[in-house]
Amino acid sequence: MKPLTPMQKSLVDARLSGLGVSAAGKVAGYSDHSAASRALQHQHVQQAINKRVSSMLQNSSLDAARVIGNLVNTADSEKIKLDASKAVLDRTGHISPTDTPSQAIINVQINLDD
Repeated sequence: MKPLTPMQKSLVDARLSGLGVSAAGKVAGYSDHSAASRALQHQHVQQAINKRVSSMLQNSSLDAARVIGNLVNTADSEKIKLDASKAVLDRTGHISPTDTPSQAIINVQINLDD
């Protein structure tokens, strides 16, 4: 992957901090919205953004798993404990999908004319 220029890195950092394209472009030193938008279209800039977002999501998912685990053990509400337990089991593959039908409908035709 082609390395980011200092302005591109600053633009990526600003966008990932939550700023819009125009504001991020100003922070990074781009002349206007169009220039920042064009910079964001470069493949290596998109790759850098995707890599950073993936890393952020991995870190967030670890935090979320820890929070859910804490709820299982420490929540005051039994409903919250139950919901947290279900979430843990579901995400670890221990609960069957809920969209699996529990009943089957069978259509039977009997022809008595023969």
